[in-house]
Amino acid sequence: FPTRRSSDLQRSITRSNRADAQAALLGFAQAMERRFTQNYSYEAAAAGGADTGAPDPTVFAAQSPLDGNNPAYNLRIDAADDIGFTIQAVPIAGGRQDGDGLLQLDSLGRRGWDADNSGTIATSEFTWNP
Repeated sequence: FPTRRSSDLQRSITRSNRADAQAALLGFAQAMERRFTQNYSYEAAAAGGADTGAPDPTVFAAQSPLDGNNPAYNLRIDAADDIGFTIQAVPIAGGRQDGDGLLQLDSLGRRGWDADNSGTIATSEFTWNP
């Protein structure tokens, strides 16, 4: 009986961590839009002026939750150019969300969750809903 409650609690924590990462991605997307308004491009928003990788600290935080306590996801720019971007929240290897699959959001608002943890977003996974 206690095992069942423990697994229910773990599922709840996993969903809560995923929701934090989803909220972080929405904030990250807003930051990317602000950058576009200033620079007319989504490029060079990653650390060191790169187009991909962890966001530059002046653009957005690099981990979720945003308060920096006990991070569960690394935030990253997967692709960026003059007309669009794709950003991701990737579970930290060995962390509490490891194996839960990455979350993704693009400049068109399309959301994805690699629910089967295959490393890619399948057509059926273009949703944040379980």
